[in-house]
Amino acid sequence: MCKLSRGLFLTYSIMLSYVVKNNVNRPEITIEFPIIYGKGIDSDLDMLEFARDLGIIPYQKGWYLVPWEGGEKRFREAKVIDMFRNNKEFRADIIKKIEEVF
Repeated sequence: MCKLSRGLFLTYSIMLSYVVKNNVNRPEITIEFPIIYGKGIDSDLDMLEFARDLGIIPYQKGWYLVPWEGGEKRFREAKVIDMFRNNKEFRADIIKKIEEVF
């Protein structure tokens, strides 16, 4: 669960699935992805967790350390998801770093 602005909470579950056949990646793998109640799969939350797992966006004690104006600034999960949705440059930079890993 993650707190949003105006006192709202975002409730989601992390689904664990087994992929038998896949045309893009290798078959028979186990994957995890978030499903938000009432909305479905949230690609922004999924991308944030993927970047965290790869070490692109460091995570310490509930705070994400995001590159910000020449340094780093700490943000909660809801703020970083909001940045993914509203800041195209930030989103493109994170996607570029993820692609460099692969």
